[in-house]
Parts: sequence; C-alpha cells; structure tokens
Amino acid sequence: MNYAELLSALNAAVDAASDGLLNGHAGAVRSKAAQDVQCEADVAAQERAAAVLAERLPGLPLLGEESWPAVPFTELPDGVVLDPLDGTKNYIRGLPLWGVGACALVGGVPVASVIRLPELGERFTATLGGGSTWNGRPMSLAPGPTLEEAAAAIGFAHRGDGRDDTDQQLFASLLGSVRQVLRVGCAMANLSWLASGRLDLYVQRRMWPYDFLPGALLIKEAGGSVRLQNTADARSGVFIARPGLEADLDRLLTDAGVDLNQLTPLP
Repeated sequence: MNYAELLSALNAAVDAASDGLLNGHAGAVRSKAAQDVQCEADVAAQERAAAVLAERLPGLPLLGEESWPAVPFTELPDGVVLDPLDGTKNYIRGLPLWGVGACALVGGVPVASVIRLPELGERFTATLGGGSTWNGRPMSLAPGPTLEEAAAAIGFAHRGDGRDDTDQQLFASLLGSVRQVLRVGCAMANLSWLASGRLDLYVQRRMWPYDFLPGALLIKEAGGSVRLQNTADARSGVFIARPGLEADLDRLLTDAGVDLNQLTPLP
C-alpha cells in the first residue's frame, strides 16, 4: 500500500472520531493516572476510528491511546498510532482546543499522518517525502524570528507524574528568552501550529508516541527540526525548532540541564 492510500485511510479514521466528538458530549469521566483523565468520549472515538481502519487497512494493528502497549517509540510494530481525543480536559470543559491525530508507522518510521482540530476547522496532513499541508495548502518552514521575537509552546507532565525541577527550569528559561510562551493543553494544536509557522519552538520532556508522532511528521516534512530523548518509562522528550532557531534551542536546553548528547532526530 502506498503512502497516499495510507493517508486516505487515516483521514477517514480521524473524521470518524472527530465527527462523533463534535456531535456528542464527554460522558462519564474517570481518572487514569496522577491528574490525567479519560471520558467516555475518548473510548467511543477510538472505537469509531478502529472500525474505519479495520475496513480500510485490514491486518494493520491499531496502536491507540486507549489501548496503548506502553512500549518505547523505537519498539513499536508497524501500525497506526492514534490519539482519538487529545486535550481531553479542554473537551470536558467545553474549550475548543482539542484534536484528533493518527500516524502510520512502517519499519519504525512515521510515513503518513493526519491531525484535525475540529472546532477550529483545521486539518493537517503529511507523507514521508511528500511534504505536509494545512487545509490543503503546502507548508514550508522558512527561517523566522530571532529568539527574542519567538513564540514558544511548552508541555508538562501531570503533577505527580514526573514533573520536576528541569521542567521548571526549562519553563523559566523560555520565559526569560522569548516573546511569548503558550501552554494550551493540546499537543496536536501545538505541533500543527508550529508546522504551519505560527509557533517557533516546542518543548515537552515526557510525551507518549501517540501524542507526538502525528505532529512530528508534519514538522519534519515542513522543514523543522524534531529531536527526541528516551525516558525511563517509554515516553520521549520532544524538542522542536523552526529553521534558524536550532542553536538557540540547544542553549535553552543546556541551561535547563538537558543532555544534548541524549537527543536523536526523528527517523
């Protein structure tokens, strides 16, 4: 199956999850771990996407958030990595900053991805070597502002789930260096906004592959720098810069105590 066929199936699966979320409600909410939550809509969205993928991509495993195998990115089998509702807490509160993302993984390499931000009317797609798009328009990241003019986004682990002094130092370093720092609670939004040139930097030290893979391919194909750092619990640190800001990001990471020798580029 070629990348275009994979992308078509991912679009259909993401739409099945998204449309139900737009027309539904959160339902019952339960705690997953620390301060993370899951609502009935999460599970239902994954089930709708799974039904589409079983029809369009029979035999290709679904690696979904609500049934995650809890292995590092480097050990994942070929399959479709899916986050059926990213930004669950925003969705529960009626905030529009939530999204759905899917990525096809072949030989340990992301080869096709889709992110949809339904309430914002935005769709982002990418295929390996085929570029990335925002609502059908090609995306290309050119060198942008200086560090002092940059807009950065940051994510944190939940309190009690690994947030530590390095996170605080990194946040403080960003606050003292860039024009604007966002923390919106939706990785799909942060990653797609960076791919489309509306953000310049993104840092988060603990992310599951379903959170970062769909957006990471968008950014790679748009020309951005995506580097990962393995953690002890199968998550990854994710550090991203638009062209021209890579050295500045390295300095910020070093000041916060991140070992640059542990970073590897997205394959």
